[in-house]
Amino acid sequence: MSDLSVAPLADTVCGEPIEDALVLVFQGTASQLPVHVQEKARREFMVSVSVAPDDLFHDVRDRLLDDVVRAVGGLECDDRTAASLRRRFLPAVLKALPGQSCALVEDDAPVSPLNAVPVQITDDPVGEGEQAGWWRVVDGSGQHTLSQPVPTRPLAQHLADGVNAADPSQEWYRYWFLLR
Repeated sequence: MSDLSVAPLADTVCGEPIEDALVLVFQGTASQLPVHVQEKARREFMVSVSVAPDDLFHDVRDRLLDDVVRAVGGLECDDRTAASLRRRFLPAVLKALPGQSCALVEDDAPVSPLNAVPVQITDDPVGEGEQAGWWRVVDGSGQHTLSQPVPTRPLAQHLADGVNAADPSQEWYRYWFLLR
């Protein structure tokens, strides 16, 4: 649920599947939200989902469905209610975000924030030498190393936190939907 939303919607667990519950209103970052979309968000429920260049439709739909369930059922939603809400709102998510499940949503989407994380180097003394089992920091894709190897996970986490904090203005590119 976006931070622009208010309390969860009324009890909508029971009932038929909903197909027209989501309307795409904007693609971009939160700081780029047009004033008219911000106004709608104050009056109506809005959900958003991040979209990265390598995201597939099934992944984005799953995250969007999670956000819809949180918006409708609230954070305290039990598993049974969440499953019922997922079944009910799946047609709306499929209609709002059409495309083949294993296709890229938007291959030219802006690159995601770094989302630096520590990962352990393979514990293979033959292949890695003295640094086997050590840690390094990589970006969220796992494809780019952002630090030299360090001996402990806490040190690697400290480095990752520093990398992530270096540019707090980075935002996720998102699709924003009104939830009716």
